[in-house]
Amino acid sequence: MSDKTFFIGWEENPAPAAVKKCRTWALAAGVAGLVLLGGGAALQQGFKTTGSWDFTEKTFAGILVAEPYPTLITDEGIFYLVRQNKEAIRTPEVEPLHLSPITVRGSVISDATQPVAMIALTGVEAITREEARGEDPMRLARASDPVTLRGEIVDSKCAFGAMNPGVLKPHRACAIACLAGDIPPVLVVRHEGGTSATHYLLVDETGHPMKETALEYAALPIEITGIVTTVGDWHILHAAPTAISLLR
Repeated sequence: MSDKTFFIGWEENPAPAAVKKCRTWALAAGVAGLVLLGGGAALQQGFKTTGSWDFTEKTFAGILVAEPYPTLITDEGIFYLVRQNKEAIRTPEVEPLHLSPITVRGSVISDATQPVAMIALTGVEAITREEARGEDPMRLARASDPVTLRGEIVDSKCAFGAMNPGVLKPHRACAIACLAGDIPPVLVVRHEGGTSATHYLLVDETGHPMKETALEYAALPIEITGIVTTVGDWHILHAAPTAISLLR
């Protein structure tokens, strides 16, 4: 039989040599954990989301646009409609309310540097139709010539401030979970210096959601060519999935 000692977790008086070895392992693991934690924090410096989630519930009134993603257009701004978890309010749930004046009650997720924000609802029961069908705000949309942009695709909820960091590879798993729940995807294009960015709601060339493509490229550096339509300061990028390439 070997003379080596071994550690038994439930033993009342473990062998001294085993205790010493376990303490050494624990100390080494703790140091390694601190190094990794420090490295992760350093990696995330400079990439923190500037937005936040105000959990105070308020009431908002405006016109509901059901496609491509349920959006409330108000006199004060434009808001994507999502649930309080990692799921969106989906188009089929509100299709009968398309272009209707509505009120919603929820909490705001916003980034002061972005012209579009988000309202988190408990569910569709927080939406109330107020009047008959209204005018389509999208009639005011203006289209650009084809443009080529470089950035990354993330879910708008975390990009607006629900998660920090809400961008780059440390956020990839979370971005995939949110995009899988139909949270609207945005292309984040950083300006020179990397301290500010422009968000583009991402749809395919026909104006419909491109969920599978967003999931494939989530939180990765890409180049994409398409046409940008704008409604006020709201930017919507129309692009074919084949017009996206991964940057190396």
